[in-house]
Amino acid sequence: MAHEADSNPPFERLTVVVADDDAEVRDLETFLLESEEYRVVSVSDGDAVIRAVRGEAPALLLLDFMLPGKDANEVLAELSRDPETARVPVLVVSAYRELLRPFAQVRGVIPKPFDIMELLDAVRRECPRRA
Repeated sequence: MAHEADSNPPFERLTVVVADDDAEVRDLETFLLESEEYRVVSVSDGDAVIRAVRGEAPALLLLDFMLPGKDANEVLAELSRDPETARVPVLVVSAYRELLRPFAQVRGVIPKPFDIMELLDAVRRECPRRA
């Protein structure tokens, strides 16, 4: 006789790319998302964001504004030119909200320092987990 748990399909872990040049913030966001059963790919500069989004096809990108190499506006401009990466929803997590240009894929801006529940609620809204 099969157990009920055996008949459930495996849990699908959605990928979130976390981009922040501050290792402590990156580690905190990674910890929070992994505790919510998301698969996290973390990067620390603008060029790495673009490589990660192209390589991972994430369900969501958490993007700091100020990054080495390319800032959020430059990253978003490049991602928006590629039909595959233009569809990835983005939450900008930054203290520099006023510098962000409008991009269709930006679903929201979370100010730093961020409230943990606000961040997790925004991620859950944009990237709902599926069983």
